[in-house]
Amino acid sequence: MGKLWSNSLEFEDDGEVCDPKKKPTKEIAGKASESLLHMIATLFNLTTSSECHGLLVQQGFVQLLIELWPIAKEDATTCTLAISAISHLACGSVNTTKMIEHGAAEILCFLNEYRNQPEYSGYYFDTEMFLHGAAAFRNLTLVIANQNTLVEAGAIDALLAISKMSTPDPVIDEEKKGIYKIVSIHDHCAVALRNMTYNEPLREKLLQSGAVRIIMSTNTSSTAEVTASGVQYYQEDIEEEVNIDSFNLLCELEAESWENGSRGKQKEGRAAPMVLSPMYTALLQNSTNFPLE
Repeated sequence: MGKLWSNSLEFEDDGEVCDPKKKPTKEIAGKASESLLHMIATLFNLTTSSECHGLLVQQGFVQLLIELWPIAKEDATTCTLAISAISHLACGSVNTTKMIEHGAAEILCFLNEYRNQPEYSGYYFDTEMFLHGAAAFRNLTLVIANQNTLVEAGAIDALLAISKMSTPDPVIDEEKKGIYKIVSIHDHCAVALRNMTYNEPLREKLLQSGAVRIIMSTNTSSTAEVTASGVQYYQEDIEEEVNIDSFNLLCELEAESWENGSRGKQKEGRAAPMVLSPMYTALLQNSTNFPLE
């Protein structure tokens, strides 16, 4: 079976070549939007079956998505589908090193980067997407060889932001399920950051970033309450909130354990299997306007 991807990926729209390697103008992005949406939606739908994940990664799925990414991220729908596709794969049984080698980190880290770029101010990612993204980071960081590339792409900042920025979904929270998802997001981020502490060259960056506080807020708590400002954690078996001085001391002890080996070498493992997003079917009732040869 041939590869999904080739080095010369280009597509045409109204006779004009759109090269995904170049930053698209709004005109090109708009003209290519319909054909691009169909391509990205098709790729995303392939990832909704866990049985396909390993083969997709092996045959260059991530490379193909990276080629399309510069244009795909200019539209909220194709951007969401692309990030979700990468999250699906990272949560499956795949060669995560190959995913990172092929550029998956760039797409995942957009979950944070979009917040600092005015042109994406209208984008909205729901709780489910952050949950899958956090689990993807957790799984990808299990392999130390993946970590430097992830950090260079902005993974530490992304994990810190995702752990704090997720907000409850009003519909889900009516059924008391939102708290579980928000806490799971935070915990996946904490585990991903903790995985990086086993990589000695990254420890100083983790300390400077404040990652240890995210790690410790999971270690010292088992229950949480969703508030308007985020998630409030409480110590297990202790009614009052953790004293700030005690918490700072715990953070110092945690950081010391990275160096002296007192915390052991056993990592926490992959995220539990995720319920994958359903297939994207919004295009089934639409007719296409782009020519098919």
